[in-house]
Amino acid sequence: MASQQILPTRPPRRTRLSHALLAAIFLPAAAIAQTAQAPTDAAKADAQVSAIETVVVTARKRSEELQTVPVAISAFTADSLKRANIEGAADLQFSIPSTLLVGGDTFTIRGIGNGSLGGDAGVGVFLNGASFGPAGQDQLFDIERVEVLRGPQGTLFGRNTPAGVVKFESLRPTKNFEGYGSLSVGTFRTINAEAAL
Repeated sequence: MASQQILPTRPPRRTRLSHALLAAIFLPAAAIAQTAQAPTDAAKADAQVSAIETVVVTARKRSEELQTVPVAISAFTADSLKRANIEGAADLQFSIPSTLLVGGDTFTIRGIGNGSLGGDAGVGVFLNGASFGPAGQDQLFDIERVEVLRGPQGTLFGRNTPAGVVKFESLRPTKNFEGYGSLSVGTFRTINAEAAL
């Protein structure tokens, strides 16, 4: 029995020309229609998510972007403190991992804090670069940024920082005349008023 090889045949020249002509007419119209569409809500939301706020910290005693600092750090700007509903030093423990406020005035980080009654603190608390002592239930008033550095910080911040540092940075004065005020009323006759000029 003889085998017969079947070769593929090309379409007639007229068919190839008509296919090329149709492609030349309809493909650019489809491309124009795609670019003319308005952005969808999902595209707008993606654009907003991709715009990440740059947070500048001074964890190593110089201004650096938070993402480039090789230290385990949690930082809050004034806006993020308001969004997280952090009004006092005691509220920080609910938003920062492995951080507690013990006895109302002593921070512990990763379980290390005040070793004994009257002993040295294990977490340094600083306000504008100066040692601040016990944190207490103080309100966070006129604060620009809060930074919590976890791990030994003795090289830059001195003794009493084997567990870490809690840094409070207040707002700096500006050349413009400005101010703000806020008043909040809560349950159990709680009233909180704050103003700065």
